[in-house]
Amino acid sequence: MKSKLIFFLFISSMSAHLFADVYQNDVVNSTQGTDFWVTFMRNAGAGAGDDGLKLILYATPVGNQNVKLTIRNNNVWPYYYKEYTVRPNATDTIVVPNNMAYLTQSEATSYMALHVTADKPISLFLCNNHNGNSYDASLVLPKPCLGKEYVVQTYKEDRAATEFAIVGTHWDTRVKIIPSASTSDYNGYSHNKGEEFDVYRSEGETFFIRSKEGNSDLSGTTICADKPIAVFNGNQHALIPRGSDDHMVEQAVPVPFWGKSFAITKSNKQDYNIVRITAAEDGTVIKRNGTALKTIRWKHIVLLWQPEAGTNNSKMMVTLIYTATSLVTSRLQSLQYAICTFLQMQ
Repeated sequence: MKSKLIFFLFISSMSAHLFADVYQNDVVNSTQGTDFWVTFMRNAGAGAGDDGLKLILYATPVGNQNVKLTIRNNNVWPYYYKEYTVRPNATDTIVVPNNMAYLTQSEATSYMALHVTADKPISLFLCNNHNGNSYDASLVLPKPCLGKEYVVQTYKEDRAATEFAIVGTHWDTRVKIIPSASTSDYNGYSHNKGEEFDVYRSEGETFFIRSKEGNSDLSGTTICADKPIAVFNGNQHALIPRGSDDHMVEQAVPVPFWGKSFAITKSNKQDYNIVRITAAEDGTVIKRNGTALKTIRWKHIVLLWQPEAGTNNSKMMVTLIYTATSLVTSRLQSLQYAICTFLQMQ
């Protein structure tokens, strides 16, 4: 039986190399690369001027040579441009200015994105940290792993809004959005649940959406573009479903890269974690260890509370949500985050 590692994200060990491949029609796109676009979404109640807010990038070279890394935002004045030398067999920590890549206003257009390039392949992560209490991290996908079709996966609003961000990576990109929940108003602009609308993005231009207050969830929102875009999704400040509330962020995986068979295990010292499954087709049968559990529709989301190996008969997105509590005594104390672990078996 042939295994395909679609996407593996292990946040608690940033210094480790990440060896992962994204497969589409048997064409391999590695999650390591030389060209990335990244933005940061609103964390708790932090504004861009909050001294407690730290936006961090972690870069790890693939080989045994130094890597020249550049980070820029040429769309915001004064222009931001920095060069770094990233050492082999190490993970360099890079703090970026809050006013260059931090999104706060829903329905607002801006250029809050960073373009990261390297002369040799790297693995890149982002970390959004507010006062050391509310933080999360995500793998950043290189441009070859980006796509044109996405379904948002967040977690229901309980303390603060669910949210997602779009980053244009090509000029004159048309993006169609159908929100699964009403969006938060900004300067008179908002959209109702199911209301289709278009936005146009240029390279490095961002569009940020937050859910309207009231226990709403933007999961199931569809995003379709005529050119590849980057999408980040999560929650401003969520309680999942116990312990301390925390920021959540993951870069979304394009629908064509979803899989059919996944290996999932429980986390250490946790009674359970939460598995959220989003179907890519109607009539998707979800199985666990060969036993059918449920049949779901396109974009329909189901939660499993005892994650074990699962399979189905059509493509789907699986998100494992780690439910940490104060009983966890590591640096990840009180942290809840989504770990997207996709092991597609054929």
